[in-house]
Amino acid sequence: MPIFMDRHDVPGLTAMDVAEAHKQDLEIQHKHDCRALTYWYDEKRGIAFCLIEAPDKKAVEKLHEHSHGLIPNQIIEVESNVVEAFLGRIEDPETSGTAEDPGLLIIEDPAFRAILITELKDAALMTSRLAGSEGLDYFRTHNNIIQEAFKQHNGREIKQSRGGFLSSFDSVSNCLECAIDIQKQTF
Repeated sequence: MPIFMDRHDVPGLTAMDVAEAHKQDLEIQHKHDCRALTYWYDEKRGIAFCLIEAPDKKAVEKLHEHSHGLIPNQIIEVESNVVEAFLGRIEDPETSGTAEDPGLLIIEDPAFRAILITELKDAALMTSRLAGSEGLDYFRTHNNIIQEAFKQHNGREIKQSRGGFLSSFDSVSNCLECAIDIQKQTF
């Protein structure tokens, strides 16, 4: 079954309000042949994103309409592996809820991410110039520097190619600090 991500513009709602809406989705999801996987909420921007396995976009709309009335502003079909790579999860995180309501899962995690792309200039030329073990050592060292910088700055490696990386960060400042560290160590 396809997976959809929807966006709700909900200025003025609290994280508790959005958690309650998600709980309501979970309670009636079976009636719409849906499975509400998780959500992200950015209270500062008033935007919520839901990840839902459903037969089609209409089923996602109907689920939200019947559970809490918050109709999505946009719905797109997504690949679960891409969502997990960039956002870090495709299901609700393990928690126990609140003391008042153990079934209420409050997730204050905006779906906003900063993307960092690194590229080794003239990677193909470097490969031809540095033959054998010298070339392998160079690329291994280069890749280790970048991967270690990702770890130090809480970045997620999305994709690696011979000449570079694609990565995702929850924080713009972590992304920028990572880029600066990589530049310092590779120049």
